[in-house]
Amino acid sequence: MPYTVYLKKGEEKRVLQGHSWVYANEVARIEGKDKNGSLATVRTHDGKFVGKGYINHLSKILVRIFIRDENQTDDENLYAERIKTANDCRTSLGYDDCYRVVFAEADNLPALIVDKYSDYLVCQFLSLGIDKQKDKIVDCLAGIFNPKGIYERSDVAVRSKEGLDERTGVIYGEVPDKIVVTENGLRMSVDVKNGQKTGYFLDQKENRFATRRYAKGRVLDCFCNSGGFS
Repeated sequence: MPYTVYLKKGEEKRVLQGHSWVYANEVARIEGKDKNGSLATVRTHDGKFVGKGYINHLSKILVRIFIRDENQTDDENLYAERIKTANDCRTSLGYDDCYRVVFAEADNLPALIVDKYSDYLVCQFLSLGIDKQKDKIVDCLAGIFNPKGIYERSDVAVRSKEGLDERTGVIYGEVPDKIVVTENGLRMSVDVKNGQKTGYFLDQKENRFATRRYAKGRVLDCFCNSGGFS
């Protein structure tokens, strides 16, 4: 029987306003019996529906809500639709060769990171619930992007709080050690297997472009990482 999580009286305001996290100390009781990492329903103290999300008894974040329709389930169509919506948003803003496709809670897919590097994707699965959906998510990504390869970079300490080990490796196709991407008209070599984060600080694209007006001629970059600013 799936879990039903009942919030303490007065604890529902934040999640009803859209926040996705339900902390363990906000819960009055849990009914049902299911596997850890399974889909649970969250309700107010008097039984009103709040949302659905993956439960983890090992984490202080007990449930990460990402479904607000009581009749919706976490099937492959839901993941495909949300990933496509997130990607369409980025491409409509002009992002093309390298960018963050899915940014976890911001795209209503808590604990999931997907970055695009040319013909390759790099993923992070940061919670137990989303980690258990890995095969489903990889199938969706393969269908939407038809990538040459997908690499997992779940080598982050936060996974230990979810009862998970750190993990890296190819999870679809083949992925080379270095991937050449184009950013702001420049070709950059990205190390997705050993570089920072998923290989590159994608969120600094606009800042790197902005430095052009200040830096001319020869530049000494003392903290270069991948050399994007220099």
